[in-house]
Amino acid sequence: MPIIISWNLWKNRCSTKYGGKQLSSARTKFMIFKDTSLLLNTFFPYLQWPNSWPEMISYVQQCSQEIGVRPVIWNKLSVNYCKLNTDGSALANPGSIGGGGILRDQVGNLIFAFTVPLGTGSNNQAEVQAAVFGLNWCYQHGYRRIVLEVDSELLTRWINFKINPPWKLQEYVKELQLLIQ
Repeated sequence: MPIIISWNLWKNRCSTKYGGKQLSSARTKFMIFKDTSLLLNTFFPYLQWPNSWPEMISYVQQCSQEIGVRPVIWNKLSVNYCKLNTDGSALANPGSIGGGGILRDQVGNLIFAFTVPLGTGSNNQAEVQAAVFGLNWCYQHGYRRIVLEVDSELLTRWINFKINPPWKLQEYVKELQLLIQ
């Protein structure tokens, strides 16, 4: 936040000094609000952000980080089903990305595990591509009754058509949705 404020103060000062514009605190406040909104929408696209500065400040002040401990338990699957757990990650965002996963049968026996380099992209792209890779492998090897489990709430919302993915990821998400069908 301090960087956004400093940047916009400097930009406004330069436009006054070199661009012949009059110094305007209203313009500076608007640009800080605009850049903050852009930043928040980029990192949290699934949240609805307020349309005014006081609302945004109030909203951000109410945010808190949830810290909790949850037990992780293998739930037995129905007969003839397998569970595919996938995950993706990025070294930087964007940066080098990779994914991995594990396929287990109904009692938890290992069928297949993988790691795969996925090129360059975002962490969300890595999540989608890891799931696509895993489901493609399952399909190619005759596994049709699959429970897909991912740790990305955003990916889950995209798959279930609750929100639209960014245009750069729409192709990957559509492929994943087709595989799921």
